[in-house]
Amino acid sequence: MDESVCAPTANLFISYTPFQLALSFHVIVSGVTLFLIIPVIQEVKKSYFHPNCKILLIYLLIWFILHALSMGFTMTLFAFMTYSYILEKEDFSSMVPYCTLGNQYTLPHLDLWFRYTPIVDISCLLIMLILAFRNGKAKKFEIK
Repeated sequence: MDESVCAPTANLFISYTPFQLALSFHVIVSGVTLFLIIPVIQEVKKSYFHPNCKILLIYLLIWFILHALSMGFTMTLFAFMTYSYILEKEDFSSMVPYCTLGNQYTLPHLDLWFRYTPIVDISCLLIMLILAFRNGKAKKFEIK
């Protein structure tokens, strides 16, 4: 495989405007969110609240920041583990440009991955719907 084989694949991502817009929007909104958290924390510290409410608000903001960081770390780790699993049989000794996951070495793992991840996603959605339905049903019979 030479570089001319990868050029059409790369051009799909480079020239596809909706992808570029979505990616840019996500990066900009994430950056704005991180910068908006700092003034909010400073305003909460200056404002008068009951001490317990103030502590609760500060801890909620800190929890939000830690949650965002842990989700970022978890997603990065998950992506690394996924690609490591898919690419473990790949032969990089030829030192040619690499532009696709679907080749003779990675196809069995990729096929397995793409068959079972939708099952996990659909199972999670069904569990969430069942729990939401059960919570809604339980609230109807609440004793006052």
